Amino acid sequence: MNIWLAPFDLGVSQHVTVRAMPEAEHNIYAVSLQIKRLSGEDASWRRVNQRFMNVIRKQFLIWRTVDAEAKEGYRQQGSEILQGLRSEVSA
Repeated sequence: MNIWLAPFDLGVSQHVTVRAMPEAEHNIYAVSLQIKRLSGEDASWRRVNQRFMNVIRKQFLIWRTVDAEAKEGYRQQGSEILQGLRSEVSA
């Protein structure tokens, strides 16, 4: 997915690919992010991308506190989105 990073007047955008691969342990996934700068100055991109990575990191920390039932609901929604049966996630 292509993402524009704030502050938008810097014109910094990037392409982000997120992959979650199952590990040997049950229900454990290794998550990797591949990020490629599309526009904006390199120094600006490095600075604002640091904030982006901190937000992603915090979301993973929050995810660890979500109960199993809620995680299953999100898993089902994600599966429906990937199958084209749904276009957005509901809370």
